[in-house]
Amino acid sequence: MRIQKEIRDVLRRLRLTENEVALYLAGLELGSAKASEIAKKAGVSRPLAYQTISGLEEKGLVSKTGPRYGSMFTMEPPSRLKDLLSREEREIRMTAAKLEDVLPSLESLNPSSSTPSRIRFYNGAEGLENIAQDILKSVTKEMLALVPVENIFELFEKGSVSLWQRERAKLGMRTRSLWSAYDKNLESEDALTERRLIPQTMQPFASTVVIYDTKVAVFSSPEKLFAFVVESDEFSKTMRSVFEQLWSGAEAV
Repeated sequence: MRIQKEIRDVLRRLRLTENEVALYLAGLELGSAKASEIAKKAGVSRPLAYQTISGLEEKGLVSKTGPRYGSMFTMEPPSRLKDLLSREEREIRMTAAKLEDVLPSLESLNPSSSTPSRIRFYNGAEGLENIAQDILKSVTKEMLALVPVENIFELFEKGSVSLWQRERAKLGMRTRSLWSAYDKNLESEDALTERRLIPQTMQPFASTVVIYDTKVAVFSSPEKLFAFVVESDEFSKTMRSVFEQLWSGAEAV
């Protein structure tokens, strides 16, 4: 079951929809088969199956043989998924290049030199991952964090946390964090990282709070899986002041 979940997660990261994932896996098991047979094995309706197979054809993951009615469909081998990933990477590079071209024009639409105050809300694992990636873009290359130890290691997949930490180290980004309790994961040595424990007399905090640049990100518990980011000069300065007060009275790990 775990392997199946990992396979489905990878396919979804390749921009396949839930139905495309289901039909692709069903088709791989059946080999060459009619759309109705693939639909039955995948547990989707025939009309939806035809529509979804068309999407897989556009992605180059299925081939069709035989007459228009009663065609046989064969899923391309999993090795073709690398081609799909390569196309995605090319499109991302092209989009990034186009964005660089139009970025000055976009910036000119907002001539204000000060950071406008705004709040953005994010839901689900992908939303939280977007915030994590935004933190890596920090201009100041510094992150301050209040971390409830019972929550943080469940908010993100272990693999993505390790990848994020390696990327942070590569960017030379410094981190100071206050933890609600000791955890063996805090034992890893990192020259860019300082960790301290809040006093036991202090009421534990329930949400993870990250301060970077002029932004303050607040992550919910793993059960709720949502977050919001406040972008404000005034609020971020206030939170930095609170953090420094707590830091001065915290115990080094």
